[in-house]
Amino acid sequence: MAEPKVGTVTFKEAQEFYRQKVSLPSRVWTDTLHQAHDRAFVVAGADSVSLVEDLRGALDKAVNDGGGLEAFRKGFDEIVTRHGWDYNGGRNWRTRVIYDTNLRTAHQAGRLKQMRDPDVVKNKPYWLYVHAENREPKQPREEHLAWDGKVFMHDDPIWDQIYPPNGWKCSCGVRAISAAGLKRLGRDGPDTPPTLEMRKVQDPTTGKTIWVPEGIDFGWGYQPGDTWERGIVPRELQKPLSPTQPELPLPVSPPLSDLGRPFSAPVLPEGRDEEFYVQRFLHRFGADLGRGVLYRDKAGQAVVISDQLFRNADGAWKAMKRSRAVQMERLAETVFDPDEIWVDWETERSGYTRLVRRYLRWEPDLAGYSSFIWSSSGWHGLTSFDPRAGKRNKPSRTYLEKNRRGALIYRREE
Repeated sequence: MAEPKVGTVTFKEAQEFYRQKVSLPSRVWTDTLHQAHDRAFVVAGADSVSLVEDLRGALDKAVNDGGGLEAFRKGFDEIVTRHGWDYNGGRNWRTRVIYDTNLRTAHQAGRLKQMRDPDVVKNKPYWLYVHAENREPKQPREEHLAWDGKVFMHDDPIWDQIYPPNGWKCSCGVRAISAAGLKRLGRDGPDTPPTLEMRKVQDPTTGKTIWVPEGIDFGWGYQPGDTWERGIVPRELQKPLSPTQPELPLPVSPPLSDLGRPFSAPVLPEGRDEEFYVQRFLHRFGADLGRGVLYRDKAGQAVVISDQLFRNADGAWKAMKRSRAVQMERLAETVFDPDEIWVDWETERSGYTRLVRRYLRWEPDLAGYSSFIWSSSGWHGLTSFDPRAGKRNKPSRTYLEKNRRGALIYRREE
């Protein structure tokens, strides 16, 4: 296993990780957290796809042409002027954050894939934490210094928490070592994993208090590349999104029946008013009438859950079909615990192109399914629980299959 050059994405596995990402617009950096970064290329505050794509193109060019950070900064300046983008922070600080974060996470994700190769694991089953692998920080984090030189098994759960990078500008790394290498370090076996002290942190987007390990910056408590390397997002479905590309059929789709779980939410009684059904949807997320919440979905995206989802522009309740109203708790369950989440571009009749998110959930053997389709223009939900639909007395796959397009950003683990 060749040692790649740190700080670049020039080795194959790092390039594969970086290139499979989907370019997504965002408002603030906390819109997308944790494992969502295994699938999404985002730049905080870049809220249009053209801006995100231009920034990604400038980063690609700087890396591929060998110009590095300074080349990226030149491209960044041109893009900011062209788009009139009013970003937060100073120019040098912002460009370094974008550049370092993307390259460092790609590097570590690529290393993760290399070190998890079965042949490598067989010969080098121990992982060594290396503080300041490629750059000595001015103010080292005490916890990172304490982890320096510690050796744990490759599959020890501690790596779920401390696999680097572990924060902004973190330059720590991990190396795979053999039993002979372990002896050269004067060890007979791996170290005992530390018990991490936890601290309370407020999620700046949702306002909720969460527990974060000491030494891990908020938003960095995950293993970069883990979901990608383990194939939770199937390789053939990792396609970049572009509103200008025609829709193309996917070469292979994962079987629908592999992940299905029975719905736990009940079918609601008929004949109740709109408020009753809306409340039953909202309560699943801890929201209520007049009190919305920001909820992080399974892909790490922050989405607004409030009664405004069900109101017209004048504040009146939207007309709700009876068949949909009684399934409102199951629609909520589809967003709360989906089997898959897809993102794609759709063009409205007006010609406006919008980004949509599709939350899909289905029961075993496709006895029933539910979809919740969300965009800036509103939402559309559909449930079907007729196991004898269709001329052949079988469940219909047509509606669900046509919504499985674009980029798959979350899939339930089997």
